[in-house]
Amino acid sequence: MVIIRAKAWFLIWFLLITSVAVMLMSFFTLGIDDLASIIIGIILIIASDSLNIELSKDTIITMSLPVIYGLSLYHFQNVNLLPWMIIPAILMSEIRRKAEWYKAVFNTSAILISALLCSITFSYLLYLFPSPQAFTNIGVLLSALAGGLAFLFTNAILISSIVSFSYGYSFKDVLINQILKKEQLAAVFLSFIIGYTGLVLFQFSIYSIIIAIPLVYGIYLLFKRGRELELESQIAMEMAASTVDLRDATYTSLHSKRVRDFAAAIAKALDLPRSSIEVIENAALVHDIGKIGISDIILKKPDSLNSEEWIEMKQHPVKGHELLKKLTKYREVARLVLYHHERWDGKGYPAGLKGDKIPLEARVLTLADALEAMLSDRPYRDRLTISQVIDELTIGEGTQFDPILTKIAVGLINKGVIS
Repeated sequence: MVIIRAKAWFLIWFLLITSVAVMLMSFFTLGIDDLASIIIGIILIIASDSLNIELSKDTIITMSLPVIYGLSLYHFQNVNLLPWMIIPAILMSEIRRKAEWYKAVFNTSAILISALLCSITFSYLLYLFPSPQAFTNIGVLLSALAGGLAFLFTNAILISSIVSFSYGYSFKDVLINQILKKEQLAAVFLSFIIGYTGLVLFQFSIYSIIIAIPLVYGIYLLFKRGRELELESQIAMEMAASTVDLRDATYTSLHSKRVRDFAAAIAKALDLPRSSIEVIENAALVHDIGKIGISDIILKKPDSLNSEEWIEMKQHPVKGHELLKKLTKYREVARLVLYHHERWDGKGYPAGLKGDKIPLEARVLTLADALEAMLSDRPYRDRLTISQVIDELTIGEGTQFDPILTKIAVGLINKGVIS
């Protein structure tokens, strides 16, 4: 772990020294006429940085990025202005958020280097196309897109490096998650639209950016409301799932939350990407939501179910899948809910999938669900002891459960992570 931290510190200090060097070198090329542009740039970045949209647990769109992108394109002929706009503005924003100094240094430096490479890429490609003076020219549009990709990849590589060095995650997995995650793509698309629109306005006069302020704020409100509606849908689904836990006589109100915790522990032990862990956690919270369509007579029955009742009960993964797949956020979740009662030996339901044919995330959910059942009191029995749980897992290894996941679960139990 010390080596990982050492690498992270090395990267932070390297970015700090690089940023300071760039800022000092650019100082000698500045003139008094540049002061107005620098001040306007700082004000725009700070003002837009206060507008944030949380897309997921680990993805936040800050509206300052589209502004920095637009400034990087507009000042392609004088990139020396960028350090004097970005460093003061981002540092002030980080101080306002009370970020630790090393996080402030990393974030500021990463954005600066990404913006410089964006501007340089745009400048280089711009003169390969005719009529570079017209910002509405198709060649300029493509150059601006290439500049945006340079910004994206540079920023993603730097963030992936610091996360990988700090926490030991796979650099490849973090990088793929940074670039391909749908929330991240939404942020990139938004940045390109706002940034390029600002560029078109900038060509007339830097003061015409005032016209773009209502546009930026309007798009911000639109995305923010869309995210709020998505969160409201998620809360409604989780509340419905909690209601099912209360209706089912065999469960407690904490059943789904405990399944989530167990599933997350197993997924982290597998070193799955954070995006996969988030899907598993969401699936755990709503895995039994299909029981909404099961009658109380069956759910609350204290005795064993007869054959007809079992047929109806076995439909709850299908009903849950049908309900969840209609919501964009839950499409991946719906697949796990559908298969969370499959067995490694193919004797599960509803599809009778066997072995690796069952999605890995669903196998994690299956094991977590069973663990929670073993470790909880039921109307017909007390919770099992740790030794009894390990015995049950050993019996189910290779039949009910994925054998590799079973060994991981046993290890987590022995370490006290699952209890």
